[in-house]
Amino acid sequence: MPPPSPPRKAQDALSEQQRKSNSSDALTVQRSMPISREFHLGMFEIGRPLGKGKFGRVYLAKERKNGFVCALKVLHKSELQQGKVEKQLRREIEIQSNLRHPNILRLFGHFHDSKRVFLILEFAGQGELYKMLRKVGRFSERRAAEVCCCCEPLHDASS
Repeated sequence: MPPPSPPRKAQDALSEQQRKSNSSDALTVQRSMPISREFHLGMFEIGRPLGKGKFGRVYLAKERKNGFVCALKVLHKSELQQGKVEKQLRREIEIQSNLRHPNILRLFGHFHDSKRVFLILEFAGQGELYKMLRKVGRFSERRAAEVCCCCEPLHDASS
């Protein structure tokens, strides 16, 4: 008996990834991660640190199985509990999991162990928006409009 075929969403994600990997355009950005029901830390090669926040750090990571590059946000449960932000984290995961916008980083999945919560995020090769703004001082009208366009789906999703 042949193995069952993956759910339709999984097939769409896989075919989209195959289409992108077969593309001859070197600038094509891979925005979908192969669907896995369960993630764990052993699935990733952890690279250099990308940033640091109040509750944890973000690392460059690569999925071992297929080389998918992403950012792995590592949050410490004890610090989340001390800051009383567990509910906000759950809401962030819920909102960001369902967002699909070209200018908003995707959340591909999450998992946890006894001490940490891990968020698997789309890697932003150009870095943080805030750091870009600090570097240039002010955005052009066009760039500011692009940034504002990102806020609408976030506002709609949190309502």
